[in-house]
Amino acid sequence: MTKSTPPGPAGLPLLGSVFPWLRNQPRFLLETYRRYGEVVRFEFLGFDGAILHGAEAKRYILIDAVDNFQACPVIDRARARWIVEQGILFIDEPAHRQQRRLIMPSMHRKRIEAYQQVMREVTTQILDSW
Repeated sequence: MTKSTPPGPAGLPLLGSVFPWLRNQPRFLLETYRRYGEVVRFEFLGFDGAILHGAEAKRYILIDAVDNFQACPVIDRARARWIVEQGILFIDEPAHRQQRRLIMPSMHRKRIEAYQQVMREVTTQILDSW
């Protein structure tokens, strides 16, 4: 069996695509999606990885195959824990589940609707002041 990797930007030796990523993350993601498709290989500072675009990929990562996507080993290998600390995106089970339960009430539909109303009002006030 041969090893195959998805397509992606070549990047610089050792640094990979870190500069385009840091310069403009949304542009980097959009351009790599347009050029390479839903699965994009990348290299950042000696780490190989993949960016998965789209709702199907998100469902796969967050629900269907969550055990295959562990954040802690990557964060610890990169010695980046001091940057991300114990944020919910950067911890694994069981701590992730516990933190998620704590924030779920704030993500309830009625709460989101209330947030939207406040954001509309503040936006309107700022626009009126301009």
